[in-house]
Amino acid sequence: MESKFSFNIDGFKVQITKTDACIMVEAQHLVNSSKYHRILTNDDIPVLTQTLYNNIEEFFPVLQTVMYGPNQGTTFTMTPKGKLNISQKIQILNKEKFFMFEIHLEEVKSNSLERLEEQILKLTARQEEFERTVRNEIDTKMKRLEDYIHQRLLNQEQMMIQLIEGVKKSIPNQGANRVSPTFNPNGTYSNKFYFHNNNKTITTQKWEFSLLTIANWYGLLARDPLTERGKHEFSVLIDTNNNQIMIGIVPGNFENSSCHWREKGTFFYSVEDGEFWSNGSQYTKNPEKIGIETKDLSTQPKPIFVNVKGDIINMIVDFDHNEITVAVNGIEKHRVKTALGTFKNFGYYPAVSIFAQGTGVTFL
Repeated sequence: MESKFSFNIDGFKVQITKTDACIMVEAQHLVNSSKYHRILTNDDIPVLTQTLYNNIEEFFPVLQTVMYGPNQGTTFTMTPKGKLNISQKIQILNKEKFFMFEIHLEEVKSNSLERLEEQILKLTARQEEFERTVRNEIDTKMKRLEDYIHQRLLNQEQMMIQLIEGVKKSIPNQGANRVSPTFNPNGTYSNKFYFHNNNKTITTQKWEFSLLTIANWYGLLARDPLTERGKHEFSVLIDTNNNQIMIGIVPGNFENSSCHWREKGTFFYSVEDGEFWSNGSQYTKNPEKIGIETKDLSTQPKPIFVNVKGDIINMIVDFDHNEITVAVNGIEKHRVKTALGTFKNFGYYPAVSIFAQGTGVTFL
């Protein structure tokens, strides 16, 4: 009955086959495809093993121990020229004795073309196996990345919902019409921004910086103006930790200005320091100079509100009562009376002005 097994050792693939008449040892180099073989009969075994084993039935189990490692007391090595060395440790009269067997394999002559074809087949198989391994690793890592991004998006969406719900609960809009603007991708300075989220989110691009002018500020209006009558509310989410941001409303005739909050007829809230700007001036530091009144801050010390990523700025514009209300994360910060009628015919647009590069905001 035929019995066979194979193993890799020292750069060779070795196959050993036992029949009733012989043991056949075949070896092929894994790189250069050179082949070696040897047939052992019952007559060869006593000579090969120094009479330790008498026939192939006794010797074959010794060869099989290669599959179980050196812990079985037998070790195997293979030389580049096809010599299989076997070292066996045997207990004799309470003493351990080592026996060395050498099986000299004969090289199988083959033409260069056949060996080259075999090498190509092996290299192709190894390349395919490598590609499969790489693809599996990439697929695994991509799946992990997709799961991570999906979880992050879910977390951000949940945070956004909580923030928006918190704002809605904390600020009674007193009958205001809530609008959800989008940024104008065709504005004068639209080329200074990246647009995302169906034009509801913008991020500032890299631009030339100057310490000598205020031209480092760039503003962008919403695509559509607020209706010139009634009360309207819109919200802006701060997407990054940069807080050099102004949020407000701008008459349409100042669309070409790069620094809207410096213009007459504009009204802005400064995310950086919590100040309110009216008609191009810093209103909350000197309201008497501008000639308008505040309902809640004119007689109180002005705190500094430094906002960070995740803050939501709400602005309520009441055209009927010429009043603007600003709230941060549901807490009212300013409520001012001002003249909204001067530039009403040009339309008032929700707007942002940004100084720092890499800053992102979103109209909610």
